[in-house]
Amino acid sequence: MFNESVPANTSFSFNLTSSLQDGVYIWNIWCNNSNNETGFSENRTFTISAQPSILNQSPANNSVLTSSSFNLSCFAYDAVNVSAVSLYLDNLLNQTNSSPKNASETLFEVQNVSEGVHSWICNVKDDVNYSVNSSVFYFNISLPDTSPPVINRIY
Repeated sequence: MFNESVPANTSFSFNLTSSLQDGVYIWNIWCNNSNNETGFSENRTFTISAQPSILNQSPANNSVLTSSSFNLSCFAYDAVNVSAVSLYLDNLLNQTNSSPKNASETLFEVQNVSEGVHSWICNVKDDVNYSVNSSVFYFNISLPDTSPPVINRIY
């Protein structure tokens, strides 16, 4: 609660300096004068929310993978709620989980990735649309050679 007297027809502002937790808060104004006349404002809201965080989990950075289909996972956390976790491969959106669990791993099944080095990041959004990217990780797809050996006869 905040209580302050100000002269009539004066603008007034104040800074909220207490340590409020993440969440949605409602505020309003009640005023009165020396004639006992009162007035109330409408309720207004404000939201306090720290940025969410996200970490790439697996595979480890610079892993060599021997299959073109595999799983990538990220761990997302927000003090209130995680609303979406997205996977980007080579800077292109690959998949989005629109109902992830907060403070847990999100698993993405990736298929038919070409051979070579690829980058990946995860992005997390919270309920107030703060968005944060993970660090960039890399992996190398090196498929085993499955062709039969060629034998040449030299005469």
